[in-house]
Amino acid sequence: MLREHLAWLDKELARETGIASPTLVIPTLTTPKAPIVPLSDADTLLSNYAASERHDPTALRRGCFLAFAIAIAALVLGVLAVYFLHYANR
Repeated sequence: MLREHLAWLDKELARETGIASPTLVIPTLTTPKAPIVPLSDADTLLSNYAASERHDPTALRRGCFLAFAIAIAALVLGVLAVYFLHYANR
């Protein structure tokens, strides 16, 4: 893309100054196409990923409660630290 822009600038400068510009051949990159997966293979791949992505709801709930408890403990410790370090000496 940068080469295309520079070639365009060269052409514009040559057009304005009246000097013939050399014609540059700009190689462009082609993106390789992804192989097309047959529909039957796609269904088996999706079913394999779906089976491996299932989670245990009790483990998720336990993790959420644990994260909540840690956040509340950090908040309480922060409030206590501010109270004892800043306001206790008054």
